[in-house]
Amino acid sequence: MVLSWKQPAFAGGADITGYFVDYREVIDGVAGQWHEANIKAVSERAYRVCDLKENRKYQFQVRAANMAGVGIPSLPSNTFLCEEWTIAVPGPPHDLQVTEVRSSSLVLLWKPPVYQGRDEVNGFYVDIKEAEAPEEAWRGINEKATDRKYIKIENLTEGVNYVFRVRAQNKAGVGNASDVTEPTLAHTKP
Repeated sequence: MVLSWKQPAFAGGADITGYFVDYREVIDGVAGQWHEANIKAVSERAYRVCDLKENRKYQFQVRAANMAGVGIPSLPSNTFLCEEWTIAVPGPPHDLQVTEVRSSSLVLLWKPPVYQGRDEVNGFYVDIKEAEAPEEAWRGINEKATDRKYIKIENLTEGVNYVFRVRAQNKAGVGNASDVTEPTLAHTKP
């Protein structure tokens, strides 16, 4: 199974150096013991957990590490059924980061999906909406897929909070959207 997660809101005063993923089997609604999925910390916020048994249910948790040590685990995830992924389109991009924020523009960066689908990813679509707007307010930034893993977004309204998501495409079509970013205020810091 492929997992992705957001960076913790508090990193303990030092940069995060990696993550540890734990899993446990859930049988008839009863959760078992936690097991480490990775012994060496992973630096990306996505990880493929191997050696799970098909048609069994699992929960996951993630622990961040920095130079001070390993933090407390996240809350357990929802319970997921382990099934073979046979979808032709790519999985969602992950690790979205907003940088270079100004009053009318910003740069959005992302990492490609861990699962590419039947064919390799050949482009990305970026969506935007005001943070408080309803789901149907999502609109595309780019009409044609970009092959880059970043985009400069312009013509923002100063003082408005925006959220973003990214979708990957391959020859089979466009996959599901990434997790939505945290709201970002269009504002130039002094």
